[in-house]
Amino acid sequence: MSEAAPGSRPGFVVRHWRGDEPLGEAFWRNGLGLGLLLALIEMFVTVPLAGSGSIQLFRAILIGVLLVNGAFAVWASVGIWRSADRHWISPATAIAAKVVVIISVAFLLLHATMLTMAMTGFLAAPVR
Repeated sequence: MSEAAPGSRPGFVVRHWRGDEPLGEAFWRNGLGLGLLLALIEMFVTVPLAGSGSIQLFRAILIGVLLVNGAFAVWASVGIWRSADRHWISPATAIAAKVVVIISVAFLLLHATMLTMAMTGFLAAPVR
């Protein structure tokens, strides 16, 4: 991987991933704020398609949503965890941030599992 030019600053995505963002920004803006924005976008995309009758399109969108959620969860969780190691106000805030990351990942895995199980019949329907 190439190094950044001297004096240049890495992009937002890279700074968060490395844990270079302050813990408050990594947690509230990047984790919670962007996570809520992503959930709203997904809702506005998937809900109208659910009743559209296009099984192929809904299947593709659903798989895309699961992949985007997974990628976002990894990025957000790793960045918050690393930021908690580097930029904490007190040991309690670092621990609290890590506990929330663990709970969030557990809920995401549970949600993905339940969604996959609920949609298995739908996803396995023959394409016509």
